[in-house]
Amino acid sequence: MTTEVVGKSAKPVKAAQVTEEAAKNDEKKIKKGFPVSEVNQGEIRDACVTLEKKFDLLAIRTQALEESVGTMKEELGQNKEEIQLSKGNERERQEKLEHLENNSRRNNLRVLNVPDRVEGDDLKRYVASLIKNAVSLDEVKKEIASDIQRIHRDS
Repeated sequence: MTTEVVGKSAKPVKAAQVTEEAAKNDEKKIKKGFPVSEVNQGEIRDACVTLEKKFDLLAIRTQALEESVGTMKEELGQNKEEIQLSKGNERERQEKLEHLENNSRRNNLRVLNVPDRVEGDDLKRYVASLIKNAVSLDEVKKEIASDIQRIHRDS
């Protein structure tokens, strides 16, 4: 079913012809209204190529940064382990230092040239008798045995 349109010339025209002519007229109007469109398309293509290059560069930089961050994370983990070890060593050294300070505050006597195994079963009693024999004051002799806190041999 075709519809005929009668124009000024009184010739019958089919509807399909009218739409084709309208499309051509519209295209001509658009081209007249935008005469630089071909130039703009070239500029747009160039801009797209430039943007693609920039995106490629950004992708490369992003990958390099991600690798750097990964390396830094590994180093951070190693540093944390080293810090924990250092803290443990510091604690041990602090305890040793406190022990040495505590021992240095005591009134220590060092008895030299005592032969091995002459004390019998009680080293404390033997050392007390050695000191009593070496000291001439009777008051000191009474307190010596009770004041001895620790006895040990140095090899």
